[in-house]
Amino acid sequence: LAISENTKRDLVRLAGVAPERIHVTPLAADPLFRPQEDAGALARLGIDRPYVLYVGTLEPRKNITVLLRAFAALQDQDKETLLVLAGAKGWMYDEIFALTTQLGLKNRVRMLGYVSNEDLPVLYSQAQVFVYPSLFEGFGLPVLEAMQCGAPVITTNVSSLPEVAGDAGILISPDDVAGLTREMRSILSEPERRADLSGRSLARAALFSWRKTAEMTAEVYHAVSRPAVRGRR
Repeated sequence: LAISENTKRDLVRLAGVAPERIHVTPLAADPLFRPQEDAGALARLGIDRPYVLYVGTLEPRKNITVLLRAFAALQDQDKETLLVLAGAKGWMYDEIFALTTQLGLKNRVRMLGYVSNEDLPVLYSQAQVFVYPSLFEGFGLPVLEAMQCGAPVITTNVSSLPEVAGDAGILISPDDVAGLTREMRSILSEPERRADLSGRSLARAALFSWRKTAEMTAEVYHAVSRPAVRGRR
């Protein structure tokens, strides 16, 4: 059982598993992730302005330095929007903090650390745009969580992320700083496009559910157990 087609391809390529032996059963987001409004939650988190959101561990694989550089380029036209980074420190996170200072973003970046499931749906729901610039994912659950909350999504066109975002999210190359700046600026400045992407996110997220994943998993169990049952008769 693999959680994405990309993981299946990796298993075939790296572990030599025959593709017909691998069945893809994608993940789903918890139902608690849904559109929510709670100004009190944002106030507790120190957020008092429109914001771009990233959720995930702070580590090199997540490619946050590209997000910081793209966000810094917005300053010539947008001096109010915040960048909110929600996630615990991982490994080699020092570069993220150093670059934030180097780019003069300390007053415009909120480093929240770990955010509880109580506040996370509100954080997703109220974001102007959710950006997930990761270099590699087995699935990319934060993208689906954000979509289920109705957030417009920008993510990368690598590994499993296109499978999750589909045609509802904006896909860019992981190293395309200018492209990321352009897409963020467009979404932040165009309410109609933001609303359209929000609707697309909700529609895309509705294609995933834990019930569907459970049913697909049960089908695989039944399929692989039938030969053994016949053999015992």
